[in-house]
Parts: sequence; C-alpha cells; structure tokens
Amino acid sequence: METGTDLNPRVNLAVALVLFVVGAAGLLEWTAIDGPAFHTILDTSVLLANGMLVLLLSDIASRTPAAFPRLLAVCFGVAFLGELGHTFAAIETLSGFVAGGASEIQWRAGTWGVPAYVLPIGLGGALLLGDRERKVAWPFFLAMAVLAAAVMVLSLRLPRYSAPGFLGITRPTLVLVPFLWLLVGVGYWRARKRDEVTQAIALTAVVMMIGHGAMLYSRAPNDAVAMVAHLGKLIGKLYLLLSMMQIGAAATVQRLRAERALRDLNRDLESRVDERTAALRAENALRGQAEDRLQMQLDRLNLLHQITRAIGERLDLPSIFQVVSRSLEDQLPIDFVCLCLYDDVERVLIVANAGVKSRPLALELAMPEQARIAIDENGLSRCVRGELVYEPDIAEVRFPFPERLAGAGLRALVVSPLAIQKVVFGVLMTARREPNAFSSSDCEFLRQLSEHIALATHQAQLHETLRQAYEDLRRTQQIAMQQERLRAIGQMASGIAHDINNAILPASIYTQSLLETEPNLSERGRTQLATVKRAVDDVGATVARMREFYRERETDVEPLPVDLNESIPQAIELTRARWSDMPQRTGIAIAMHSDLDPGLPPIAGVDNEIREVLTNLIFNAVDAMPQGGTLTLRTRGAPHGSCASEVRLEVADTGTGMDETTRRRCLEPFYTTKGERGTGLGLAMVCGVVQRHGGRIEIESAPGAGTVIRLVFPAMPASNIPQHAAEAAADEVGPLKILLVDDDPHVLDSMMMVLEMDGHAVVAAEGGQAGIDAFGKAQAENMPFSVVITDLGMPRVDGAQVAHAIKTLSPATPIILLTGWGRRLSGDNDQPPDVDFTLAKPPQLPELRKVFLRLSRPGRGP
Repeated sequence: METGTDLNPRVNLAVALVLFVVGAAGLLEWTAIDGPAFHTILDTSVLLANGMLVLLLSDIASRTPAAFPRLLAVCFGVAFLGELGHTFAAIETLSGFVAGGASEIQWRAGTWGVPAYVLPIGLGGALLLGDRERKVAWPFFLAMAVLAAAVMVLSLRLPRYSAPGFLGITRPTLVLVPFLWLLVGVGYWRARKRDEVTQAIALTAVVMMIGHGAMLYSRAPNDAVAMVAHLGKLIGKLYLLLSMMQIGAAATVQRLRAERALRDLNRDLESRVDERTAALRAENALRGQAEDRLQMQLDRLNLLHQITRAIGERLDLPSIFQVVSRSLEDQLPIDFVCLCLYDDVERVLIVANAGVKSRPLALELAMPEQARIAIDENGLSRCVRGELVYEPDIAEVRFPFPERLAGAGLRALVVSPLAIQKVVFGVLMTARREPNAFSSSDCEFLRQLSEHIALATHQAQLHETLRQAYEDLRRTQQIAMQQERLRAIGQMASGIAHDINNAILPASIYTQSLLETEPNLSERGRTQLATVKRAVDDVGATVARMREFYRERETDVEPLPVDLNESIPQAIELTRARWSDMPQRTGIAIAMHSDLDPGLPPIAGVDNEIREVLTNLIFNAVDAMPQGGTLTLRTRGAPHGSCASEVRLEVADTGTGMDETTRRRCLEPFYTTKGERGTGLGLAMVCGVVQRHGGRIEIESAPGAGTVIRLVFPAMPASNIPQHAAEAAADEVGPLKILLVDDDPHVLDSMMMVLEMDGHAVVAAEGGQAGIDAFGKAQAENMPFSVVITDLGMPRVDGAQVAHAIKTLSPATPIILLTGWGRRLSGDNDQPPDVDFTLAKPPQLPELRKVFLRLSRPGRGP
C-alpha cells in the first residue's frame, strides 16, 4: 500500500476540522432544523461513506497479498453492518419490530454503540495483526462479529441516557469510545511510516474522537448534540475516504510518470540494441572461426581425456599401449602408429605395440613387435634425449630410418618421447601419408598424450613394485581392521553397559538380599535364586568383557581360584533351556553328560568369564547338532613335571563337524557359518578369555565326526590359593547416615531397601542437583551425612559434578561412585578426583560392606 508520494494528510485534517467546527456551530444554533429527518439523513450519509470505504478497501485487499488491507476491510465492513442497523432504527416504521416492546428511542440510542465500539477496537486489532498472513482475516471477521453482537446485547440492556453526571455526561455507556479512538490515533501515528493509509487513519481518529466525545452529552436521539456527533462521524469517514482517494490518485500519477519514463527508456534501449546488434554481427564472423578452432581443441582434449581415463584403468604396459594405438587410429586420421621401448644400454628402440590398422604397414617396414630399431644421428637420437621431433616431409631426410618410412609411402612423422622424471624409456611414433599433415595443435596433443602415457606407465611400474608390499601388508591390514572393529564393539558395549547395569541392578540387589536374609528358603528355591544371581552377574560381566577384545583385563580384577568342576554344573543349569527344553519342543533329543576329574586342581581366573566360555561352547555344540546327539563336558588334570601342571576342559559333541578351512578360521572374529543367525563373536570371545587366563585352545573336528574343543589352563599352585579366615565381629560396621543419589527410581528403591536392612539411615535423591541440595540442607541443619553414594551417568548434573560439589562443602565426607560403565570410566583406570571409591553396577553387597568397613576405620583410604 506504500506509494511514495508527497501527500500531506494534515492539510486535509485541518479542512475537515474547520468543516466540523462550522457544521457543529450551525447545528447548535439552528433551532428550526427537523431533528428526525436530518438524523436519518446523517445516518444514511455515514452508512454510505462507510460502505464506500468497505468497497475501496476490499478492492485494495484483492490487489495485494498483505493482510492489513483485508483486516481494515473487515473492520469497516462490520462497522457498516452496525451503521446499517442504526440507520434502520432511525426509520419510525421499524419501531414496531423492536423486540420486547422497546421504544424507538431506545432502539436508536442502543444501536449507536455497535459501530462506536467495534470500529476502533477492530482498527487496533488490524494494526497488531497487519504483519500476519492473509488467512488471519476470517478468524478476525468472526471475532469482530462476536464483538458486535455482544456490544449490541449490552447496549440494548443498559440504560441509554442518564441524568448529567461527572463532567455533565449523559451517555455513560459510550464514555470509553473517545479513549479508544485516542489509543487508535496514537498507535497508528506511531506506525505511520508503514504506509500512508496508516497515517490517514491516525488523523481520522482525531475527528472521530471529537465526534464521539460530543455524543457523551446527548439527551435524545434527535437533539443538536447528537447531530454534531453524527456530523463528526460523517466528516471523519469522508476525510478518510478523501485521503485514500488522494493516495490512489497520487499512485496513479506516479504510475503514469513511471510508464512515460519507461517508454523513453525503451526507445533509448531499442536504439542501443540496434547499434549493439550491428556490432555483434561483425563479431560473429570472427567468433565462428574462433569456435571452429576451439571445437577442434575441445575434440583433442576430449580424446586426450578418454585415452587418459582408459589407460588409467590399466596397470600393465601391453594393455596401455594397445588402448593408445587403437584410440589414435579410431579418433585421428593416423596412417601409422607404434610405441617403442628404449634400451639405453644398447641404444636401440624395441617395438612394443603397433596399431591394429598399422600392423600390415609395420610388417612391410620390418617393424613387427619386438623388432629392434637402431638409433643413429637422426630424429630418433634427438627424441631419446627428450625432444619432440616433427618431420614435415621425411622424403627430404637422408637417414636410413626416415628413408625406410618414406619408401612405404609415409611422408609426415612425429616422434614424441615417453619420459618419467626426465628419463626417456620409450617413444610414441605417428605418421601420415601426406606431407605437412601435422599442425602445431596436433603436435601439442601428441606431446601431452605422451606425458599421460608416461604417467600411466609409471603407475603400472609402481603397481608392480608395490604389489608385493601390498601383499605383505594385507594380513597386517586385516588384523588391524579386525582390531578396530572389535574396538568399536567394545566402545559400543561401554556405552550401553550403563543402561543394562541399571536395569539389572534391582534384580541383583534383591536376589542377594533374599539369599542373605531369608533363612526359611527351600533348598530348591535357594538354588534357583543362586542361579538367577549368577545369571544377572554374568550379564553385566558379558557386556564388560566385550571391551576385552581390544585391551587387557582391568588391572584391579584379582584372579581367584576357579574350580572347573563347579563351573560346569552351573553352566549346564544356565543353558538348560537351550540344550533341553527348546530342542524337545521340536522333537530333538540332546543328551548331556559330564565327566569330571575329582582331583582337579583350581585355576587362577574369573569365575563368570569361565562360565561365559562354557555357555558359548555349549551353544555352539547345540547348533552343530540340529538332529540331536550327545554333548559331553569333561575335565582332566594333566601333570607336566613336579612343579607345574595343567588343567584340561573338553567340550565334545557328535554334530556335523568342521572342515579344515572352517577349523582354521573358526576363532577369527566375525567369521561364522550360521549365516544371519550368527555374529562370529562366540569363539572369538572364548579365545580372548582363554588367552587372558594364560591358556590355549586345541580343536579336533572333521565333517560328520563331531567336534572336540579342548581348553588347556595352567593350574594354580597350592601355595597361591588364599586361605579364607572367618571375619571377626570387630569388622562389623555401625549404622551410617547415607545419601544415595541416582536418576533411576528403581535403583534408588532397591539400594535403599538393602542398606536400610543393614541398619543404615538412607536419604534418596533422584538426580544430581537434588543430591547436592539434600547434602547442603543437611550441612546447614548440622546433620551431616556419613557417606555419599552417587551414580556417575546422570542427565544435567553427573556424578563427577556431585562429588566435586560435596567435597567443596565437606572435604572429609567420603564419596562412593557407582557406575554402569564398569571400573574403567573413560577408557582408562582413573576415577574422578573427588571420588574415594568406585564400584561397578550392580554392586555386590559384600564388596559394598567392605568399603563401609574401610570408611569406618581410622586412616581409611581408597
């Protein structure tokens, strides 16, 4: 709606105010006026002016995508409906249709408020919503309609006139209207730089405010004050209509000026175009010649690119030379082409390749492949020194080799050197039957082609040189790739270990608590709970061991005596569903046998890792017996001298067996014969565990004869087996006041229960910040905590931040860190600096009590 004209609406406003003042004075002094008739005339005039504004704004809204003109059209449209109702009320014949028996005066006075309130409120809303999309117009219309209906109902129900009150006001229901127009005027004046219509509405608000202010002192619909108010509305809307018409006229004048200037510019442009067209026609002839030369160069470059790409894909000299000779014969008018290798010792050229079309001529010239061409003091000697040689007409050259070519009908010759790092190893020889047949661009093309041939040849030589090196590196590369893949798995396992350990912690804690505190459990129930506890512990250990593919066992994991005779029954029980229940449902029978050596010595290791090894081996054996069979677990002691011995664990099945290739590769990570059902990590994990325990693996298998996997471990010397003494009563820990911090409510509930069963007072805080707040509150109340147990991985405020905040408040308070990532927090052995002890989830209750015991002793330390 911006026009960029120099309109001055303030002049129009001055004229409107003068007219209003003159008209108001006349109305107040002219007592002979017919009030009802003139009232109807004014109402009709206001209605018509409002309608013209609606039509004008609607036309503007249809020509612009902006929402502001559309919203203004809605405002004046709703006001038009209100004015229409007020005009009908002014007609005496409608008085009989007033509902409820209201009088004509009440109806006419009541309908004044609808356009009086709706129009300024609507204009304010249009100003606020003017920058929105056009689709806001319909909701805005509905809101305005609802507002008009509400004002109508209130106006008809409230008293229309009253005795003169504050400041002599007789129409208190309309007291807010002048203030609304004042707000509209201020708002639109502040936004006047948006466009000229905004400024016009701001000035219109002045007249409307005065007119509606006069209405506050009306005592009857047809008195002089009411006529003044109607005159103010009429002059205000006529002022706005005149301003918008001036804006449109100014825009039209500006458009006409722009069109006239555009026509002048077009004429000037046409003349300049004619002049430029004549100049371009003169240039076209020169450009055509340049384009022909350019097209020839592009063809040469395209051919060079094709040949370069073709020879770049080949790694042997014969195929490279064959591609070059065939491409030159097919794409260029070459009558003879051959490539020769240079022997710098004997100073001869050896024909390596002659083009297919050039071979008959090569035989005629006695230049078949492997033919030797002597180099004398002619063009060939200069070529092997690194120069491109061009002979326009070799019939005039008196040397044996050019004379031989001329005798076969060749006249023009180009010999280009093939050089690597300025050392010539061959030449590219091309010839045509016509003298002076090679242009300078042809010679440049052959020179560039020779450079690319030399590079491709050098690449082929490098490939041959490096082939053996690549072969040597292949195995190392495969090992490194496997190690990196295993590292990625370990890192992924570290990432998910936290969630898994949090999930199984309640099961582990409750199982340990039941085994310790429920003496009335049946033997079967206690055995099943012990199996559940081992299974839960093994889940956490399995995730942690995924990292062991690429690094050594954590140094603080102390090897303990492991009795294989006890581990085997535990593994059999853990896997019973796999080798017994599941096969039986499909009619398959697998017989499980154990043959254990009663005098078997223990080995030094980790019991859950040994169970994991046995579990994997049992699963593999079951998969190898799809039709059923016998699975045997056997232990044997194998003495090797008086000072050392070995312990052997065998897992034998009667399944399909393995061929020699599979037997050699079965321990490689990611190698599997199970297709999508296998991951290739089972036996690789077994191999890693056995190696960490200082053992070795022996595999005996043949197709159809079953498989025996033998694990050989060094036995633990009797002198290294620790002797467990009964714990003294003095080692019991007194009640502690413990702050427990974790973001998992299930972890908090389970840990809180077992700690309270041990007699401790526990306060749980869900989240790091809640823990810091609870600790600070206890310090402020002089009721400090004895120890703080916090999780490491928590959102927003993690365990390290909690430990730092608590140590800042109370450096002497010990902090125990529970982590679902295991003892290695960030790939190393370092714990956060403010943490005294680190325990892995799920914690073992005896281990946690040992930590409490160390904290309760003088001179405690982590």
